[in-house]
Order: sequence, then C-alpha cells, then structure tokens
Amino acid sequence: VFHILSSANVTLSNMTIRNGYMSSGAGILDEGNLTLNNVVVTGNAANNLSNSTIGHGGGIMVNRGTLILNNSKVQNNTATGSGGGIINFSGTVTINNSVISGNTATVSGGGLATNQGTIEVIEFHQNSDLEVETDKVFRFLRKIIDLETR
Repeated sequence: VFHILSSANVTLSNMTIRNGYMSSGAGILDEGNLTLNNVVVTGNAANNLSNSTIGHGGGIMVNRGTLILNNSKVQNNTATGSGGGIINFSGTVTINNSVISGNTATVSGGGLATNQGTIEVIEFHQNSDLEVETDKVFRFLRKIIDLETR
C-alpha cells in the first residue's frame, strides 16, 4: 500500500492501512523514517508472488529504515515467510503504547521478527504471537512479555 523511500521522513496519523498484497511489506515497506500515530495496519498479506520468493512482513517490513509506532495496532496480517505483523531487516523499530496481535507467519515471528535490527519497547500490550528470531534483544523482550501475560 505504502512504500517509504530511504530519503523520506514520513508521519502517518489516524488512518487504517489494509488489504495490501505484495511479496514483502504488503501494508508498508519502510526504507526511510516512518512514524505511525493512531494507525491500524490490518488484513495485509505478504505472499510468494512467484516461485522464487516467500513473503515477509505482511503488515510492515522495515528494510534498514526506522519505524516508530505510537498508539497504533498491527493486527491480523499474514506472511508466508517471517514477520506476519512486522519484520525488521537491519532497521530500528520503536513500539510505544501499541498492540501487535492476531498476526501469523508460516516460517517464524507471527507478530514480530527481526534480522540484525534493533527493537525498543516503551510500552507494549499483550501479544501471544511474538516469536524470537535471532537477536538477544528478542530473548529479553520475550521474557518481559511472558511476565506481562501471566
């Protein structure tokens, strides 16, 4: 639906981004600096559009960019690869008072997956579909979420 270029600084507010269908970053492909304020990202699907690729980042793909989620929801997105809700490739994701829920991925990270990226959590609401990919940050984050959901 949206492609944020590497040179862009973009803020999206008070909207719903839905029904995107791409091989990666179906709702948003973020290669720049993106802030989402009161945004819902829902019903997007990253699928293999050809036989050579699988889909990553059903809701949002951060590809060496920066994403800040403020009071937003990433929910009910899918990916045939990793990161049904969000996938982070060497970028920075900040989650502030936001919800990531109901997302699915065939490979890993239904809610959120990362590959050499940074995740900062300021306030995070219950999410049962977060999966650890490889970063130590996620092992720590998983412990926090497990404690919050008990």
